[in-house]
Amino acid sequence: MPNAVYASTSDAVEATAYLAVEDFLHASVKGLWEAFWGHDEPMPFSVSCLYNANLKFYQAEKAIANGKLEGLCGTGILLKNPRHPHG
Repeated sequence: MPNAVYASTSDAVEATAYLAVEDFLHASVKGLWEAFWGHDEPMPFSVSCLYNANLKFYQAEKAIANGKLEGLCGTGILLKNPRHPHG
């Protein structure tokens, strides 16, 4: 999901927007997963924000806590892969 917070006036507004988008996507994916596919299985997806300096994904809360708010450039739904070292 592209960054929709280009015109924010403060870091607090931008941080709140990232947290809200991440929460919305997580709740949507979880609801769809539980309704249609995995009633008793863990959800195989995660929601993270892309950091443009190193092109890695971080949870919004961790990125904000680590001072990476300025470099966040989008939010996405990722499939967890147990065979990959980073999940």
